[in-house]
Amino acid sequence: MSATLNHSVVAAIITRLAGVLHGLIDSGTAACASPIGHENVLAFLAERRVVVDSLVVVLRNFLEPEANREPLKSHLDTVTAGARVLASSVTSLVHFRDMNLGELQTATESVNRSYSEVFAALRALTRAAGISVPYLESPPVGRAEHYQKILLGLFDTLWYEREKGAREPQ
Repeated sequence: MSATLNHSVVAAIITRLAGVLHGLIDSGTAACASPIGHENVLAFLAERRVVVDSLVVVLRNFLEPEANREPLKSHLDTVTAGARVLASSVTSLVHFRDMNLGELQTATESVNRSYSEVFAALRALTRAAGISVPYLESPPVGRAEHYQKILLGLFDTLWYEREKGAREPQ
């Protein structure tokens, strides 16, 4: 990938993908605990999943033909799988009120693990492709802490909401 245009376009696509994944964490986890209704949350998350899948396809196309050679292929495959697992895992949290303790623990661990994996793969991809992506390399102060706080407190927050809902009169 030698053209400057391709580097800047790929950097923009990766930035957008990372932003959508962060948005999925922010709004997806908040929506799960909101009273807006499962159907609305599921529709919103389905739209986000389509955006994620589309950005991954566009990213792969812009990285052709290198996208089929190592190490880019491995990184792209990890980004693709990780983004889908993250979106799926956040979507599964919509039903957290019906989950038992073990199921909720597994679901929140899946969100944490897939988040870490997909962002590590995005960073590895940019290094391997020689692309600078400021969104990943030098995030604003507090962004990493913000997402770590959400992810580390996700289980406790949803379990609390589940228990609170079980105690409230219907």
